[in-house]
Amino acid sequence: MKKIILLVVLILILIAGGIGLYMWNKPKTTAKDVEPTFIITADSLASAFMKNDSIASKKYVNDKVALEISGVIDSIFINEGNEHVIILKTNQEAPVSCYFIPNQADNGNPSSFTKNTEVYIKGFCGGLNGDLFPEVQMTKCYIRKK
Repeated sequence: MKKIILLVVLILILIAGGIGLYMWNKPKTTAKDVEPTFIITADSLASAFMKNDSIASKKYVNDKVALEISGVIDSIFINEGNEHVIILKTNQEAPVSCYFIPNQADNGNPSSFTKNTEVYIKGFCGGLNGDLFPEVQMTKCYIRKK
């Protein structure tokens, strides 16, 4: 009887490990094929967070709420996590920083864009981050020309 219980426990552990391995290696999805809930300019998004962070967070910060933002590229770089990051210009203290999943074929190829290009970026809002240098963060982004 003890051998059967031990065998069942071992099988359950192997199944859980297999599911965990699958989830860990599963490709991450971008916002490319997601219908945006809000279409807004980068400046309007940053303004909403600078006026009242908690109200803007309730409205925009949610993994199920995709945003499509339009704006002009201020800078492009690759961070230490190997993510392409595009900073959009705003008239606010906080720019909008858009993070792209590394090595992802369906992110719109952010490296092909240049400074001062007008773009549309779809993604999920991560809210206002940073005290000294605040920024509105967008994650799992997809980019296309305006």
